[in-house]
Amino acid sequence: MDCPQPFETVTFYQALLGGFISTEDQSVDWINLFEPSGRQILSFQRAENYVASTWPDNTAPLQVHIDILVDSYDEAEPAVFAAGGG
Repeated sequence: MDCPQPFETVTFYQALLGGFISTEDQSVDWINLFEPSGRQILSFQRAENYVASTWPDNTAPLQVHIDILVDSYDEAEPAVFAAGGG
């Protein structure tokens, strides 16, 4: 997934999904998130001229959409905000 800050992005998803990341080097241009079993589940790549989506107005179109199944929205929402989502 293209992003401006791969390390910050992977740590956000790690806080939500668990697992481990491929390196603790915060300056890398590419980083992977693995589930506890070792299977790679997401990768993040630095994009120097990254433009975030402006969805829903599509001035900058939606680039990726990830659905994450949760048992309780009321419990999951605070966890997303605590991880840095917003």
